[in-house]
Amino acid sequence: MAKKKGSKKKPKKKEKKIEDIAHSLEKSPAVCKLSAEEKEFAERMEKVTKKIDHVLSANEEVQVLKKEIKEKPLTYAALAFTAGVALCALLKGRH
Repeated sequence: MAKKKGSKKKPKKKEKKIEDIAHSLEKSPAVCKLSAEEKEFAERMEKVTKKIDHVLSANEEVQVLKKEIKEKPLTYAALAFTAGVALCALLKGRH
């Protein structure tokens, strides 16, 4: 009879070493500082986004445009594309 091999494999020394390094990096002060800064930036961006959404939702002209865009999305998509192409052409001409 052949011996049955266990289904669980022990991590190789190299893999374990990599996991240990990754774990120690997660706990390093530099990474913690970056994580805190990233979280702070995300919170500030969320506040700004909420303010912009609030201002836009309060503006009647924006509401009218949103309604028109919902009714004729292809027309406004074509206009936006054309405006983008024209802007690119203008910017290319300057350089």
